[in-house]
Amino acid sequence: MSNARCTAAPSWTFSKRDVSERPFSHRDGVISPFQRRLTGWVAAQWNPAVRARFQALLAALAERFDGRLFAVNLPETSVDLDTRKGNAGFTCDVYSEAEKDTLGAARRAFQRTRVVQYVSFLPCE
Repeated sequence: MSNARCTAAPSWTFSKRDVSERPFSHRDGVISPFQRRLTGWVAAQWNPAVRARFQALLAALAERFDGRLFAVNLPETSVDLDTRKGNAGFTCDVYSEAEKDTLGAARRAFQRTRVVQYVSFLPCE
């Protein structure tokens, strides 16, 4: 029997190096959580095209898995954005409304599966 670890995670995630030395990318507007100032990843739900694609994904998942899952967990609302870097169209009000819209879409799509979203801090609070 092999002792090799089977995982889909990249090998650097298991590194004991300081988190600030890990790779990061700004490609496609995605900002890695491994920058010197630790932040997180967030889908640009305030962008109508991104929100529509995410909601279409939720609908497709619901078609296949509704009732077969105990719950679907949406990303939490707490984000810290640098509005100077590639976050066109972001406003606090638009973000808040987009989160509510996506939660409603998830609830409509998943009729028999619970939908969970942790609502902690919203931007600009």
